[in-house]
Amino acid sequence: MKIYLSMLLVLSIQLLSLWQKKYIITMGNPTSCEPDLSICTIEKGVSTNNNKQSSCFIDKEEEKLLSIKFLKSEITEQFYFNYISTGYFKVGLDFPLSHDLMDELNLSYGVIKTGKYPITETGISYEILVHLK
Repeated sequence: MKIYLSMLLVLSIQLLSLWQKKYIITMGNPTSCEPDLSICTIEKGVSTNNNKQSSCFIDKEEEKLLSIKFLKSEITEQFYFNYISTGYFKVGLDFPLSHDLMDELNLSYGVIKTGKYPITETGISYEILVHLK
């Protein structure tokens, strides 16, 4: 019983740390949020998941590299079709991160570079590594 409770506590702590790094990405033009293959906003929280917006996890991999993970269970079919299905995550315009997000992720570089980033599919997620400048 003690082992079960210990494992449950460890799992709860891991889930809590994941929750703390959960963000909402909205796709569109950053200046107008019009439809475009770029990032419009990144905010902390949980999305209602629509055709332009999805919840994701963002973590610092290296000083100039971020990992963005979309859980398969949390993206809409249209979001998948528009932004994931090609196998590349397109950032059409450089996207400056907010100072709060840079602080949360302990980053000294704060702009996601324009680019076409390969998407890696795992059993439960789509993962993208984006470069910072």
